[in-house]
Amino acid sequence: ELDMAKLQNVVHLMFQRCYADGAYGHALGVAFEAREADKVEEILEKLGSGGDDANSVVETLKYALGAAHDLIPSKVFRSRALELVARSLNRVFEDDEGASASARRNAACALVLCHQLL
Repeated sequence: ELDMAKLQNVVHLMFQRCYADGAYGHALGVAFEAREADKVEEILEKLGSGGDDANSVVETLKYALGAAHDLIPSKVFRSRALELVARSLNRVFEDDEGASASARRNAACALVLCHQLL
């Protein structure tokens, strides 16, 4: 028999470890597997505010885009995850001061793909 409280505690500890290590891609994978839209949103907010350079943020968002498309069977949750990824990509694209031109171009390309998947 599976103890849900213990399982939730393990998942919570996994998120904390991922945050501490800056492993936002891993954290997104856990959130996708757990189908936790609020955690996906939390991770994407942390990703954007963690002081990471825009290119690594875009690479993580591109991973999230692919993972959401390929790994999430629920159409409703997949659509929500893609909306959250699109919002984060849009923030990078519109960041005239903090993001390099190449990061903004990469974000724009991924954003187009994300909207096509929605």
